Amino acid sequence: TRCPIMLQMRKSDVKSATVKVIWKDLPEGSDVHFTSKEVTEVNWDDLTGFISDAQTHIVTKQNKEVARDVVSVEMTGPHCENLTLIDLPGIVRSH
Repeated sequence: TRCPIMLQMRKSDVKSATVKVIWKDLPEGSDVHFTSKEVTEVNWDDLTGFISDAQTHIVTKQNKEVARDVVSVEMTGPHCENLTLIDLPGIVRSH
């Protein structure tokens, strides 16, 4: 990952998710807003693409390889436990 991803899972009868950006270092200029993406059972397969879009938006607007800004994923469903996980960025280099 190129920025932290915070996954907040909550038990619910309804399967849904929201992907949004939480800015820690708000970039200068206009057009930095990332529209929250809503996921339901109908478009559940789009979830990973929305997460990738949020990461790309952050690193593009920050003009950095790795950023402090957070991709927040709030997920509910009968399969979820009440749990929050944070995936921190890592750097892998190969020569």
